Amino acid sequence: MNFKSALSSLRAATRTLYRVLVVFIPFILWILPADFFDTGTSICISKLVTDVECPGCGITRAAQHAWHFDFYTAWKYNKMIVVVGPLLLWLYILELRLSYRYFFDQPSAFPPNQKIED
Repeated sequence: MNFKSALSSLRAATRTLYRVLVVFIPFILWILPADFFDTGTSICISKLVTDVECPGCGITRAAQHAWHFDFYTAWKYNKMIVVVGPLLLWLYILELRLSYRYFFDQPSAFPPNQKIED
């Protein structure tokens, strides 16, 4: 096995892992409780350095609550959830379509005219 084929198989494995994660991460977030991200220190640089919340502060917590259909709490954490939530849903649907094409619409690994050598 030469370097090019090893790199090609590594890229294929990475693409496959990415597609599997894209499909399953929202289900993992659904299993976690809605308040999973509510506690802990902030990782926002603006909040840590200047002690001022940026427009994105709380969007992760808001998205987690919206994912659990707790829209009132999501609205309280960050009002941008009305923009970010539908955008994330749209991007997720696009990624699901790409994942479906990746796994189910691929041509056969061995076309009918190609001979398989041992």
